[in-house]
Amino acid sequence: AATAARSNADGAVSSLTSASERNSPYLGCRGSETADAMRWSSAKLRGRSETRTGISASRSAGATCLHVAGSAGCANSVVTAVKALIERLRKRDYKGVAKAAELIVTQNAKDYEAQYLLGRAMFHLKKDRAAVRHLSKAIELKPDYPNPYFFRAMTLAYSKKSKEAAKDFEKAAELAPKEAIYWVELARNYARMGNAPAAASGMEKAIGINPKRPQGWYLLGNYRMRAGDPINARAAWEKAVELKPHHLQAHLSLGQYYQTAGHPQKAAVH
Repeated sequence: AATAARSNADGAVSSLTSASERNSPYLGCRGSETADAMRWSSAKLRGRSETRTGISASRSAGATCLHVAGSAGCANSVVTAVKALIERLRKRDYKGVAKAAELIVTQNAKDYEAQYLLGRAMFHLKKDRAAVRHLSKAIELKPDYPNPYFFRAMTLAYSKKSKEAAKDFEKAAELAPKEAIYWVELARNYARMGNAPAAASGMEKAIGINPKRPQGWYLLGNYRMRAGDPINARAAWEKAVELKPHHLQAHLSLGQYYQTAGHPQKAAVH
């Protein structure tokens, strides 16, 4: 089941628009449960406007020529080369990204963004040990860079190391609190750990950033119900239906809620 989840990224935290870059334009998660969450993320995390902060100045002189995305990148075009790698990620050319990023890392092991890109590519290629190694190196070199924490957390989560993943998800959210997908995946990780109240809290933060995602409201309802808060769970499911009138899962949950509450007529509506 885990293998199937990791290979089909067109599903989504049921349709959460979560973060599945392994098989989606978003540079985040890789399984069917997280594929659609790309809309939770910012353009930066999707790889559409990433920059190499501080890299241009430090490498503008004497940079080794690289062949990236079919074009040579020398001295003053290292930034362009990395942007080309990000574009390759969007096109799911993970092997190409890994090869090019590895070349950069071979020449400069202290290039934190190259380490990050290599780790991210390895994540999508399901080479989890290599992914963790390079993402950890990126974190060591740049402790205040949130993306490596997030992707290392995702890698650990797929390896069923939820407790370790939680620390990285929390750190990513701490460093970039306005990145909704960080809160989404933190919430989902808490849910896997059986901590429903924390899962609900995380999803509330994600919804606070992007309140128009019906799947987020649906999941919030689930987490609230698991946390023993059926009244507010119902309110969340109703919001999901308000945003998406044909949200089947939310309708089913509302139907079950009203049936259990002794309101068969209301249950029948759903």
